[in-house]
Amino acid sequence: MIWAALAGLAYTVLASLAWRAGPWPEHLGTFWVVSAVAWVAMWRASRAALSARTVIAGAVLFRLLLVPTAPSLSDDIYRYVWEGHLQRAGFDPYVLAPDNPALAPLRDATWALVNHREYTAIYPPFTQLVFRGLSMLGGVAVFKAAFAMLDVLTVWLLIVGLRRRRMPVARAVLYAWNPLALIEIAGSGHLEPLGLLPLVAAVVFVGERRARGWAALALSIGAKYAAAAALPAFLVRARPGPRAALTALVVLAAGYVAFLGAGPHLFDSLRAYAVHWRFNDLAFVWLREHIEDPLRARRVAAALVVVFSCGAAWRCRTVEAGALAAFLIALALAPTVHPWYVLWPLVLVPLVASRAALVWSATVLLAYHFFHPVFGRPAVAEDDWGLRWIEMTPVLVALLFDVVAARRRPVATAGSTAYAPQQATTTARLAGTARIALVMPALDEEPSLPLVLADLEPLRRDHDRDRAVPTAFLDEIVLVDNGSRDRTPEIARDAGLTVLREAQRGYGAACLCALAHLRQKPPAVVLFMDADRSDDASEIPDLLRPILAGEADLVIGSRTRGAHEPGALFPQARFGNWLATGWIRAWYGFQYTDLGPFRAIRWEALERIGMRDRDWGWTLEMQVRALQEGLRISEIPVRYRRRVGQSKISGTILGSARAGRKILWTLWTLRRPVRQDSGPRP
Repeated sequence: MIWAALAGLAYTVLASLAWRAGPWPEHLGTFWVVSAVAWVAMWRASRAALSARTVIAGAVLFRLLLVPTAPSLSDDIYRYVWEGHLQRAGFDPYVLAPDNPALAPLRDATWALVNHREYTAIYPPFTQLVFRGLSMLGGVAVFKAAFAMLDVLTVWLLIVGLRRRRMPVARAVLYAWNPLALIEIAGSGHLEPLGLLPLVAAVVFVGERRARGWAALALSIGAKYAAAAALPAFLVRARPGPRAALTALVVLAAGYVAFLGAGPHLFDSLRAYAVHWRFNDLAFVWLREHIEDPLRARRVAAALVVVFSCGAAWRCRTVEAGALAAFLIALALAPTVHPWYVLWPLVLVPLVASRAALVWSATVLLAYHFFHPVFGRPAVAEDDWGLRWIEMTPVLVALLFDVVAARRRPVATAGSTAYAPQQATTTARLAGTARIALVMPALDEEPSLPLVLADLEPLRRDHDRDRAVPTAFLDEIVLVDNGSRDRTPEIARDAGLTVLREAQRGYGAACLCALAHLRQKPPAVVLFMDADRSDDASEIPDLLRPILAGEADLVIGSRTRGAHEPGALFPQARFGNWLATGWIRAWYGFQYTDLGPFRAIRWEALERIGMRDRDWGWTLEMQVRALQEGLRISEIPVRYRRRVGQSKISGTILGSARAGRKILWTLWTLRRPVRQDSGPRP
């Protein structure tokens, strides 16, 4: 807790500095030093074992210290208040600039502090509607308090996302206690939470609620156009169906309905900003040196942002990683980089590591020296690159480390596995002496099996239970040969696997054969995984952790909630998922998202549900019987790859037809209600 106390002390000093000694620009040197102390305390706290309550409590307390201070580093909030006041008076902020003579009767003390009074409103419609609503409640203090409250909600959503990804909740501190977030939002009153909150909601929920996730993204773009940089990541990693796309378009269009009277004036100031504004830029300087026409240079920069963001979306494994990379790319190439712009990549840092975004959140505050004097020296001229190199050099070094780390990780669409040793070590520690078995039905898997065995090697302790490998927890791997005509059983035996043979074809028959063998020495937990390498073995620790922690009896690896390669899930498989999960929801009121074979279950629970199916209804039967028996059920997103070789079921027309018929028959035969003495506990 020492780092939380130090962070609290730093923010208390910042608040006292503003209250007692005057605005921060008058004491910019002290402001920098105290902000640096707060940043270090934040960084160290993120590595401690903090609870969610501590993270939230700190986020609330630190913001409460700064909300009452007067905005000093930026005066944007006075424009927010003015534009809300203007709308309440019946005028359109997209049509009339603050210095328009027609608005002279409305001029007040707030108007005198509005910046760039010759420009009409630039912020999107949703933001303008919020300005109007807040102006009914009060002025600057109300706006700052509202934005700070939304920022705390953003922190809460980050904690939800971290828990869903089974990551330490202390990572939320990287945004919740970050001095950049507190200074720019609670201190200066910037509107960023209006876009950041729905952006984080989109990232957290788009995997399981595609339409809602895309609606949240549309809301984020409708609050601030910067969110549009994340579009390639969402299009690649969370491709919208017709319903999600239509929902997003309707949400985005809804905001503009209230301002249709502005016509083409809706984007007047946005065009002026795109053409003329320039401040604290990085790579854009190089473009201007090589492209004489400034407008053409800006167009080239925009095109490069699109190209590189699309490349990052394909490279990155997750939506949040692709979005964060896109924001960094956009900031690196943008002609204008105000300090609060860095909040867009920073808010995703708790969910996906980025040294560059974290370092930039510390150094970007130096940009205020372009506006204000410090240590008795005058403000630095914008064409003086001395201070800018001090700001940017650590960011570039951190970005280099990020790029090297990303290149060492496999591409999301490649057929390779990236282990997370820390997660596997944690799972091995939770497993202790508990016996864990893995079952793999196999049919002609000679090309894929050596790759799967290589993936599993760091997790195996079946060779030697006392083997000093901290990531090992698998005590037995049972491969059931379902009639292979190649070297599949020989490869498995040579690798030390338990090899069984089941003459009757069928996925369920192979699994039942494995269970009959395991009853001789029952394990605590049984894993099921395909042998064609479509499942990612590095995610086995994620499947096991809820069961070993006593939180679940059955864990399903959901391919539809996670990232999957193009062509990995056939249309007929998607349809079967939709049909079966929809029927289960209608009959039992429980929402599954997938029938994928990658799963883990407690042995006692597996014996309790009494599996019988001998072919393609096995996974569906397990999930329905789990509901009927009141098991605790959990789903986690998993990656899904194109299988090595051809699918024996969904990869052929005949196999797909047989599987579809079996699904329908299984649904019909298992239509009994949930037991009354216990219900499903997701």
